[in-house]
Amino acid sequence: MSELMKQVVGICAICGTLSAGSVVASEGQLFAEHVTYPTGDRPQMPAIGNMDGDTLPDVVVANNWGDSVWVFWNDNRGAFDSYVECGTGDAPLWVALGDLDADGDLDMAVANYWGDKVSVIMNNGDRTFGEQVTYDAGTSPYSLSIADLNGDGHPDIAVANAGSDNVSILLNNGDGSFELHNTYSTGDGPVSVDAADLDDDGDLDLAVANHYEGTVLILLNHGDGTFETGQTKEVGTGPDMTVAADLDSDSDPDLALVNVNDETVSILFNYGDATFDDQVVYAVGDEPHALAIDDLDGDGDVDIATANKLGHNVSILLNNGGTGEFEPYGEYAVGTRPYGIAAADLDGDVDIDLVTTNADDDTFSVLENLGPGGPVLWAVEDGGNGHYYDLVEHPEGMNWYDARAEASGTIYDGRRGYLATITSAAESDFIIDNLLEGSPSSYYWLGGIQPDGSEEPDGGWTWITGEEWDYANWDAGEPNNNQGYENVVHVYGAGMDFGYWNDVDGSTEGGEDPYGGYVIEYEGFVNPSNNHTYYLIDEQLHAPDAEDRAIDRGGHLVTINDEEENDWIVATFGGTDLFWIGLTDSEDYGGHESDVWVWMSGEPVSYLNWDTGEPNEGQDGDFVIINHDVSGPGVWSDDVNYAQHLGIVEVSCDSDLNGDRIVNTGDLLMLLGCWGLPCGDVNGDGTTNTEDLLTLLGDWGPCP
Repeated sequence: MSELMKQVVGICAICGTLSAGSVVASEGQLFAEHVTYPTGDRPQMPAIGNMDGDTLPDVVVANNWGDSVWVFWNDNRGAFDSYVECGTGDAPLWVALGDLDADGDLDMAVANYWGDKVSVIMNNGDRTFGEQVTYDAGTSPYSLSIADLNGDGHPDIAVANAGSDNVSILLNNGDGSFELHNTYSTGDGPVSVDAADLDDDGDLDLAVANHYEGTVLILLNHGDGTFETGQTKEVGTGPDMTVAADLDSDSDPDLALVNVNDETVSILFNYGDATFDDQVVYAVGDEPHALAIDDLDGDGDVDIATANKLGHNVSILLNNGGTGEFEPYGEYAVGTRPYGIAAADLDGDVDIDLVTTNADDDTFSVLENLGPGGPVLWAVEDGGNGHYYDLVEHPEGMNWYDARAEASGTIYDGRRGYLATITSAAESDFIIDNLLEGSPSSYYWLGGIQPDGSEEPDGGWTWITGEEWDYANWDAGEPNNNQGYENVVHVYGAGMDFGYWNDVDGSTEGGEDPYGGYVIEYEGFVNPSNNHTYYLIDEQLHAPDAEDRAIDRGGHLVTINDEEENDWIVATFGGTDLFWIGLTDSEDYGGHESDVWVWMSGEPVSYLNWDTGEPNEGQDGDFVIINHDVSGPGVWSDDVNYAQHLGIVEVSCDSDLNGDRIVNTGDLLMLLGCWGLPCGDVNGDGTTNTEDLLTLLGDWGPCP
């Protein structure tokens, strides 16, 4: 991750720019591997909402030790490239969003734990905010909820005060200013309050989680913002958050609470009159602190995600057909000690993503939802090439050149993306069966292009990857260059002759029937000079952990043998971010502390590109990074053992003797022709023998 660059411009103006790694995922997962962004000091609960009125929602984080909230701007692709900082009261724990002054923009209300105050911060609508205005609450306000409590059309604020065991009601004067209307006693240690019409009378009631006594209390609204005490129900030990939602599809809001001490979620079903059945309990991760409820698997009912403080992960509970019965669906790693969680569609793909705020490493994590299927793997064992494929939807239309640029900037599972190149009938059938059948759009771009000057209509066609054009699946009468400059390929989706191709003008977006997206293909980064495949480790890891990740993929952290390979690494992965490479003097890998450097792969050291003054063994640095930020792209430095960086994996395909990226009969014949000679030596012992033959047979199929 690039360093956070911050520039303060007045009060609550644009404060910084951010960068984060691309999305990584594993097959079968509901969410991709998390991407992290730096926050202020000790972030607590996040909130998600469209703060600038553009296309996609932004993320707001309360920084408990920083006495601030940061608003992170969505770049409208689901990444966050800059932020705004706004001052708050003392020790903010919770931020909620609502249009408090009726000007069409989302404003912020913040619970300040040590100041016994609520901060209200108005949105100017232009990515700037006004200074906070503070209002008295009870002792140690822990959380708050924004809702119209007195039915006047203006959102009010309910505050859970953990220190004074009560809830404060702040009523809106209609202009975004507030008055303390009343306080209501609760149980011991109220830490969470949520508003919903629990008794079906048309006004909003309150559910309050009492941490120290393990209960949830109902406050019933008279309709004018005054309340009476309703039912109290026992839940788990140490409830830290409650959320109201219809969990069993009966139109009544039920309650879900997360219990930090016994590591459970409590479900209380509403009888429809604000009385609740006894809890049903589900186990989740280690010390859950918060939960979010939304349709995470796209099946039409709501599911549950919990942020687990000591598990450093998120637990998923999927609703079984809207019945309110839940099944665990795995845990997903996030940053260190996640305190808060929120759910929303951050990237505009209709799937619900997750955000956690990670208190110990001062970050927030984004878990991108991969949708009903996500990229699909054409597995080698199924006769495939080991690549992933996916449909990327742009229902508003997109021209071929923009699609090519967007695809080429995408990484999945450490692999580069590009417009798909279909080079066989088997590959075409795989894409039809797994992606195009039932697809929402009529047309999708592929990576075929006809260079200028080619003989029309069928001359010169090529793939953007340089692969041979030895297969085509043109529709009847195509290609025909019908409009005089039809120079690229799209494939028909559902509703058309799906799977067949047509030549079209690459500069058009399709008009009334738009070209609604593209087929993307993901494979590793192939270095043509050595035929090896490289993958990005797009997570900040310690060097030994990065090497373990590389071994899991079948390789090692990259071995750089010459200047040409070093230059290719920089050109391919960039010269700004710091990446672990496979050089070390750690005795764990055969090195020696007194400057005996070795490659983790075991290859001999034939090339070094140290920065000036490096290596210097500063703080016992045993591992090496490329792109040392003193001298810039491509230079190396040893780094401290506790550092965390991205990494580059190298996987060899030495059995591919003829360089066609597949180990097959051609390579076998070459090896047999080299028997007893060096030319077919696969395992590096200097001669071609039985061991090489066995290695080649074990590598049979597409290169990794």
